[in-house]
Amino acid sequence: MPVAASIDGILVEGFIDLLIDGPEGLEVVDYKTDQIDGAERQAALVDRYEIQAGAYALALATVLEQPIARVTLVFARRGTAVEHCVTDVRRVAEAARALLDIPH
Repeated sequence: MPVAASIDGILVEGFIDLLIDGPEGLEVVDYKTDQIDGAERQAALVDRYEIQAGAYALALATVLEQPIARVTLVFARRGTAVEHCVTDVRRVAEAARALLDIPH
């Protein structure tokens, strides 16, 4: 699902794989195909993709006028999948805001 929002004059856009309206609120699910070959590699990938998750949360919250409860990153490879749930969406959204130089 494409998403785009103008936040303080800055265009934030991307493609969201799945958006779920669950009992705790909206959840973004983002599938990744990176190979997870150890805890160190997984931590590096999570750090990298959490900023993207934060940008998605900012854009969706702006467009839908609803907060995002969590983002789940699913690292899917043949025969296996590793999930990482981002429950501190505010933290990653603020990190994305800072990286994109979007004022408060």
